[in-house]
Amino acid sequence: MLSDMDAAQALVMACAIMGPMIVALAAFLILTRVKLGRLSANHDRLMKFAGGDSNMEQVLLKCVEEIRRLSAGQANAEAAIKGIEANVERCVQRAALVRYSAFEYQGGDLSFTLALMDANLNGVVLTNLYSRDGSVCYAKPLINGQSKYKLADEEIEAIRRARMDSL
Repeated sequence: MLSDMDAAQALVMACAIMGPMIVALAAFLILTRVKLGRLSANHDRLMKFAGGDSNMEQVLLKCVEEIRRLSAGQANAEAAIKGIEANVERCVQRAALVRYSAFEYQGGDLSFTLALMDANLNGVVLTNLYSRDGSVCYAKPLINGQSKYKLADEEIEAIRRARMDSL
């Protein structure tokens, strides 16, 4: 049997060993409680997103379905954007206007030449010649910024300015 002294020493030794273990266990318990609180908050947020459904499988299925729906919408939007980009290339993107007096006896720069071109420099150059007797309008097609018709100096200038301009 143990004497009173041996029992006291054993109790002191047990307390010396058990004290740090109790402190470590308490710290572990506090950390576990903090992590459980965060997990619970995340769970509550997820359940709120799912509309209050408490079945986790249903929540995940809803999330997967939403991702599929959004992916399909994104694919449709990308296709629409590509179509719009193709159409924009053929829209008027460059324009220039040159005003001038076509005839010496006529003042006021009432004649003009207007060049309208797309991104590929295809389009038209319009020339309106004003005189006292009336006005005449000419249209010459442009392909790559060139026309198969002879161009007047004002038309060449309007095309040059339109090449530098970008709407």
